[in-house]
Amino acid sequence: ELVPLIQEQHFIGCELHLNVLIRDSGDIHRYFHLKSTKIPFQPVEDVTEFVETLLILRNILVVNMSLLFHAQVRRSRRHMENSSTVFSDPE
Repeated sequence: ELVPLIQEQHFIGCELHLNVLIRDSGDIHRYFHLKSTKIPFQPVEDVTEFVETLLILRNILVVNMSLLFHAQVRRSRRHMENSSTVFSDPE
């Protein structure tokens, strides 16, 4: 199961670059470039590419919000043993 962790949008000049960091089932993080497009100011033909990139970004955000809402809280024993701010009993 691939879990999107972070998405990035880089605005360089008149271009939008969409990247994502994904953690796979083996807890290996992978960085992928998804799409690049010119940000249209006048030409109508570039608007389709730009809108497609924005839709991909929207879908990533929807998936991330859903995963965060349904995610189980992970408790690391290492973080709990030496923490002065955690007062709960380790599970």
